Amino acid sequence: MLKRALTAGNQMLFMIFHKESQQIIGASGFNDRSKLEVPLFEIGYWLETAFTGQGFATEMVYALTDFAFESFKAARVQIVTQVGNEASRRVAEKCGFILEATLKNYCVDSLSKKLSDDWIFVRFTE
Repeated sequence: MLKRALTAGNQMLFMIFHKESQQIIGASGFNDRSKLEVPLFEIGYWLETAFTGQGFATEMVYALTDFAFESFKAARVQIVTQVGNEASRRVAEKCGFILEATLKNYCVDSLSKKLSDDWIFVRFTE
């Protein structure tokens, strides 16, 4: 069913719950890349500010990366983040991703509404 959801062009989203309080503290998942011929998975994630820096994003990225490689036979898994987002850079690097490129004028910043550059971090099939 999960493979069908991804191949149908849907995103796959997982909620992150705090173990003690059962409060939703974030989300992570695979962004839609189903129109590409390459078995490529892009991980996206966010956390409530109060829960950053505690290893939750790292844990989720590790889990999703393994899931993509083992269950979906991904050839590559990537994380795209805005240049200067050092917290996301640290998460990517802790999880074994390498900086592949800086994408110029890749997206529009949600706050400033100006074009921004993004980093693309990648891991390949081992």
